[in-house]
Amino acid sequence: MPKRHRVFVSYSHKDRRWLERLQVHLKELNRRQLIDLWDDTRIQAGDSWNDEIESAIDGAAAAILMISADFLASDYIVDKEVPPLLAAREEGALVIPVIVGPCRFDRHPELSRFQAINQPGEPLSGMSQHDSEAVLVRLANRVEDAVHLADSGAGTRSDRQPTPRSSSGPQPISLEHAVAMLHVLQSAATPERAQGATVSDYHQELAIGSRKLVVEAIDCLTAAGQVQRERRDGQTLWSITGEGRRELERLRGLAGPSLVLERSDDPEGS
Repeated sequence: MPKRHRVFVSYSHKDRRWLERLQVHLKELNRRQLIDLWDDTRIQAGDSWNDEIESAIDGAAAAILMISADFLASDYIVDKEVPPLLAAREEGALVIPVIVGPCRFDRHPELSRFQAINQPGEPLSGMSQHDSEAVLVRLANRVEDAVHLADSGAGTRSDRQPTPRSSSGPQPISLEHAVAMLHVLQSAATPERAQGATVSDYHQELAIGSRKLVVEAIDCLTAAGQVQRERRDGQTLWSITGEGRRELERLRGLAGPSLVLERSDDPEGS
């Protein structure tokens, strides 16, 4: 059975209704034992609140941040949850913000560098029920896609550093790097990338964080024989190989039609 990936949810209690909707959308992944969804409703009477949350964050492969004005105003969240989550992200944890209410997320010096699942100016609270549910479906799909790709390389945050695959077999990758690799593969498979693209091209096009992350994703894909490197007109270009197309089709077979990740409206990334 594949390893379950803990997904930590950080939220303000004033946004409890959005947590409950998120729980519904992730229930299927939890039932299939793809993820271990953790939020503070799992803390039992008599448990140490701080110890339970610290332990949950420490073991998380991914974190969902339910951002609102109340979230940003919470001293506990900002002082106790956000710093270790940012540290976990540096070690390979996947961090996905979802904007649930109007707030200053896009001006927050640390959180704004993450690509939210919805635009900061389009919070869930201002959407119709249909549109807000559609955003949560996209979030669940992103978590599932990352889990499938991480499982194909084995391991998650407990083995965080991305290591190119070798002849000895698949090496561990984190969920964040799994998402980056999936983004690059999908982009490389498009007709406009048939002749290859530079690292800058992939970074500017996709919502996958820093340039360093893109470079590491391409390195892993190259080592796996799924993209190839060539020099042309003074540029280094990477294009998808037959093996890469087969891997992409295999992943689509696992995840189904949901295996389509959004492109960024902020081409500069972080």
